[in-house]
Amino acid sequence: MRIKKTYSIDDARLIHGYDSKGYGVVTPNEKLTIKELAGNEGVLLDPVYSGRAFYGMLDHIKSQKIEKGANILFWHTGGLPGNFYCSRELK
Repeated sequence: MRIKKTYSIDDARLIHGYDSKGYGVVTPNEKLTIKELAGNEGVLLDPVYSGRAFYGMLDHIKSQKIEKGANILFWHTGGLPGNFYCSRELK
């Protein structure tokens, strides 16, 4: 079975404003998000990219900046070695 679906740039939403306090600096909210997702779902996020991006997505959902019932795809791009770099901040 083949499903043909085309997408355009208009189908994507880029969220800005979550550059935080700097590269490798983990905020308490980002840290909590990373720990909760790992503990509840077994999904590991790094604090530099994917953890910050996932926190931003959740923040947009909680503040209703993303409409209720919307389909959301979070693209996990890896970056797990960042956990070693920021291991003290993640404790």
